[in-house]
Order: sequence, then structure tokens, then C-alpha cells
Amino acid sequence: MFSDINGVDFNKYQIPAITFQADGSFWFADNGNRRVLHFGANRNYLKEISFLGPTYEINLVSGDSTRLINNHFEFAIDYSKPFKESWKLKRNYAYRVDASKYDHHHHGLAYPVKYANGRTYALYRRKGYGNINNTWEIVELREDGLRMTGVIVDNVGITLFAPDGSIVQQSGRTVGKATIIRRKILVGFDSLGNPKYSDFSNYLETPALTAESPVHWGLLRPAITENGYYWFFDPTPKQSPGGYHFGAVPIGGKTWHVLTSKGTGETYRGDFPRDGQFDDGNGVNNYAGSLATAVGKHVIWGYHGEFWRNSQVNKYNHYFENGLFVGQFGVTGHDSSVRGIEAAPQMAGNALLPVVVKGPDGNLYLYHGHDKPARKLLRG
Repeated sequence: MFSDINGVDFNKYQIPAITFQADGSFWFADNGNRRVLHFGANRNYLKEISFLGPTYEINLVSGDSTRLINNHFEFAIDYSKPFKESWKLKRNYAYRVDASKYDHHHHGLAYPVKYANGRTYALYRRKGYGNINNTWEIVELREDGLRMTGVIVDNVGITLFAPDGSIVQQSGRTVGKATIIRRKILVGFDSLGNPKYSDFSNYLETPALTAESPVHWGLLRPAITENGYYWFFDPTPKQSPGGYHFGAVPIGGKTWHVLTSKGTGETYRGDFPRDGQFDDGNGVNNYAGSLATAVGKHVIWGYHGEFWRNSQVNKYNHYFENGLFVGQFGVTGHDSSVRGIEAAPQMAGNALLPVVVKGPDGNLYLYHGHDKPARKLLRG
């Protein structure tokens, strides 16, 4: 059972509950672990039903695709089993977390990476440092819970863990100026096992931006493909047609390697584009795209389309790192009404922050959030 009065402040309406059946068995709502437990009349464990609430971010531990992090929960994934049977809750890292110091509503643990010392680290949002969206503490994920390292990541600009565990920082987005990506690389560990980094140095930069450049000002997980291309994705609609939403710059470079996924313009009305274009229209608001995610030579950007045709979208466009458009998968909310059903297969609202990984079987799997985590298998 989960019980920690000083820990994470879960929704006050998710209070424990108990109900009895005629045979004397009873169900207990263990909301802190997001499960309902069934016990026999003699109090022996019978079975359980797991559930997860809204999922704003989902992470696979970089370097280990069998470890999935959802907010504060770590699941072990068995790819040999069907999706519904493949999850096993391993740890709840919310235990002993001081909710007065850490913000957990949207993300919880973010960007977990398994380092060369065999330990796993992640970023955790701190409170009390101004803009909490860009202020992090490095924490270690251990079997006995989180270890707060006290290492605060500089909150200037947009600062994140890259897949290799280095710290990358984006300078922002200003038309007429280059966007610069800087990086701190891992140089070792101190006596406590806390990671130590180099000073920031320039990693790459874009050409001077225009209104059509595919660079976003916000907090997006870095997408870096196998041969050293750093991918930029602008998930917000552009007013005029023809603006780029997707592009790549080589690491160490200052020029565009790829510019693609032109926008339709905000006045566009029609079917969701099937050729890799970005739908700026159909009434979508600023929360149109999600982010780009990469593994090997593959890179994918997602589109969740808030208020697209008064609905939402769960679409993904797949590219090779040379800019070749491979294909599109997913559905729109409009597909459900056309087919006369409540929800089309694959449909999900708030399909935020996808991440693609290579499983132990060599296949690619794309995970994304919505009202619960979901997974898609990519073949071919």
C-alpha cells in the first residue's frame, strides 16, 4: 500500500475506499499506487486492477527500453507479451518526496538516462526557483526510492537531458537571430555518485531564423539521429502557408541539413494532410503538434491537434534522417464520426510527448501519453 502523508500531494478526491462483497471478500482502492486490490474474506490477496490517470509525459529509460517511467511510477516491460499483459509495476518513486519542494503535476520524473556507472538519473522539477518549467534537480532512481542529489541544473534558457545524458540548452527563438544549442558533457562522478559535467560549449546553431523556420521556443525533448543530426520541430500553427515545421542541423554545424513538413496555413480546411505537411488550419489551436522523437536513423513527429475540427488528433509522420518521408500512421477524431463509432481504433485525446524506442526484438515501438500510456508497433 502507498501511504506517505508528507509526500506527493495526490488529487484530494482520490481518497482510499473499500467495499465488501456478499462472500466476505473486499476491494480496496490503493490510489497512491493507482490500483484496486481484491482480498478474500480471510484477507489473502486475490487479484488487482491497475489504472493510470492523465499522462502528460511518458519516458523510456535511455539505454534500457524495458524500463518505462510514467510520472513517479516505474514499470518493467516484457515485449514478448501482449501490450495489456506486458506491464509490471516495479517502483513508486513518489514515496518520501516533499511536495513543497518539487512540482509533479505534469511531468514527474523526466528524461531518465542510464549512465556509464550503471546508475539511472533523471530530472525533477523544483519549486521556489522562479520559472519551475525550466528549473530541475538531478535525482537518482534507486531500488529504495529517489535520491535527491542537490545538483540544480541551470535554468537559463531551455535546459534538458539529451539521450546520452549530456545537458543541452536552447537559446530560444528570435527572428533574425540564430538559435544556439549548447551542451555540457558528462566528465565523471563525485564520491556520492553525483554526475559531474563540463562547462557549456556550443553544440550547433541554426542559420538566422525567419518566420518560416521550424524552431520552437518551448520545452521539447531533444531528437538526435544516428549520424549526428539534431532535429528541430515547431508544433505551433503558422499563419501563412509554406512555413517549415521540421528540420535538422548537423552537430557542430550552422546550416540546415533538412527543411520539410511545410504548413498548410491557418485558413486551410480539409482532410488531414497525408504527405507530411503540417496542418495549421481546421480550427486547431496553438497546441497542435507534440514533439519529435528519434531512434537510429528514424525520426517521427507527432500531432495531437487540440480543437482540430472540434476534436483532437493522434497522427505521426515518419522520416529517415536524410529527410525522406517514409509514411504516416494514426487517426483523427473526425474518423470516429465518419465511421459512426464512439472512438476509432488508435484514437486518443491529449496524445502528448511521444517517444520511439527499439525493443529487445529489434522492432520499433512508439509510446505516447493520453488518459493512460499507449504503445504502437512500427514494422517494415
